[in-house]
Amino acid sequence: MVESRSGRYVRAAPLEGQVGADLAADATLRAAALRSLRGEEPLPVRRGDLRRKVRARTRKSLVVFAVDASDSMATHERLRVAKGAALSLLRAAYLRRDRVAVVVFEGEAARVLLAPTQSIDLARAKLRRLPIGGATPLAAGLMAAWDLIRTERLREPQTAPTLVLLSDGRANVPLDPRANPQVEVLGIVERIRGDGIGAVLVDAGSLGPTPAQLVELAERMGGTLVRVGPGGTGAVVAACNEAWHWATARNC
Repeated sequence: MVESRSGRYVRAAPLEGQVGADLAADATLRAAALRSLRGEEPLPVRRGDLRRKVRARTRKSLVVFAVDASDSMATHERLRVAKGAALSLLRAAYLRRDRVAVVVFEGEAARVLLAPTQSIDLARAKLRRLPIGGATPLAAGLMAAWDLIRTERLREPQTAPTLVLLSDGRANVPLDPRANPQVEVLGIVERIRGDGIGAVLVDAGSLGPTPAQLVELAERMGGTLVRVGPGGTGAVVAACNEAWHWATARNC
């Protein structure tokens, strides 16, 4: 296996037959010098002295909000929470160079409203224009978010993604006209989970108990279910950070 040369050089290790290893000249010379001091033989470097660089790679976070903007009593609260959580994450983005993206779904389709960015100014401008209305194409929203994550992983394989779904979990517009929309969604979320993506599902604005459909989606995705009241974006941000650590550990 060819070892990656990306990341910060943190220590050295014996070469041990690594193909294309990043040679640590400093550690190699130290090993040869120590052998010489022990009187084993003169300083010239032997194969056993060779050391390789061990690097620590920084895993960047990508948080993709999938926001149900279909026309319902809870829609305005979902949009408020999405805006607040996205901007809060971006304010802290300099710590890990994290990025945030927003996918909205309503009517018959989904679209990327905010492509992955670290810019809080761009996010604020884009999030002013969140659409509202129509039915709930939940499958389309999940697929758009998943496609975006897969594209970003191809560009930066070390990305640790988190998908944040703000919805009641009820689907009524399938991708396949012949499919049961709720069954179709369950199949999609299980594939997302299998892709090693951290998940946070947010119940924002429900007047009664959390909808059973959203509870089932959280279970199928292995995600964190967060119920948010007025001003409760902090709980979503905390859940995103926990999901990032989970995704980082799983994909190391």
